[in-house]
Amino acid sequence: MKKRTKKAMILFLATMAAAISVIGCGKKEEAKKTESDAKKSNTEETPKTTDSSASLPEIGEDGSFTSSDGKITMTLAGEGWTCTADTDNMKTLKSDTAVINVVYATGDGIEATMVPTDEEAYRKMVNGGMADLAFDVVSFETYAENGKTMYRGCVHYTGADNPDKYTVHYGVYGEGAGYTATAVLSVDDKTAVADLESSVYSMQVKE
Repeated sequence: MKKRTKKAMILFLATMAAAISVIGCGKKEEAKKTESDAKKSNTEETPKTTDSSASLPEIGEDGSFTSSDGKITMTLAGEGWTCTADTDNMKTLKSDTAVINVVYATGDGIEATMVPTDEEAYRKMVNGGMADLAFDVVSFETYAENGKTMYRGCVHYTGADNPDKYTVHYGVYGEGAGYTATAVLSVDDKTAVADLESSVYSMQVKE
């Protein structure tokens, strides 16, 4: 495997980890002030706030989503979807029971690295070296379309202690670059997983 491909894989994994990590810290300080100081504080020290969600794409009434750069479109089934992140390398969509992360990866031979060649390779990718991860492969296929190497798959987690019930994958890769959509569902419901598959597999990549 070439160095650039290894670096791309490391970036992909790091970006995915960042998507599911929340780091926060905060500290409040209080000080006694005279009435005149308090009035001055209210007029001069009140921080300006901005709505960080204002710059994020909205989900259409029909479930349509288009990323800010126009490269990713999806039609989301079900209700309650919002876009919580939209950068060059990561798009994140959330509902009450599911999360979809769309990650961009580049590198020499990236399609060979990111696209499983068969169900066994897909199983190893999902397993990720965790010997005690219990799951069944519901579906998997890899194919070529319009010059792209593509795959789609779904797994059902069977471990009683696993809060995740299903994961759906969809990858679209050309020469040296591509996207993988990874969706996680927290409820064991056939209709919900069918809606999630429909949402993920609707992803279109525009050059």
